[in-house]
Amino acid sequence: MTDQPKTTLTLADLRARRDEILALGSYTGSGPIEQRCDMTEVTVQLSDEVLDRLQDEARRRNIPVESVISAAILHFLEDDEPTEAEILAGLRRSMEQALAGASRPAHDVLDEIEREDTGNADNG
Repeated sequence: MTDQPKTTLTLADLRARRDEILALGSYTGSGPIEQRCDMTEVTVQLSDEVLDRLQDEARRRNIPVESVISAAILHFLEDDEPTEAEILAGLRRSMEQALAGASRPAHDVLDEIEREDTGNADNG
């Protein structure tokens, strides 16, 4: 087992780095938190506009801009796509409904969507 560097965070550190710490997981113990984290440094070219937005968000949250970038990347990488099993289950339900006669003509559905869309355009 290799020794990894440890950082003991004070209460002030915890308050200042709240979002960053929450992104690492929950803390339910008492006393100081020992944070162990292997990090790889990456260089990314950003437009001035993107960098300004990241810095504004970091100031708003009172956390380092690196933490905002890390959280944004993690959010981007979250898997929101349905699994193959979920897709197949949806198709199976649709087929069962169609075979049971629980269906409508396509033109009725398309007309309804168009009416809803037109109604939303009038309200927007």
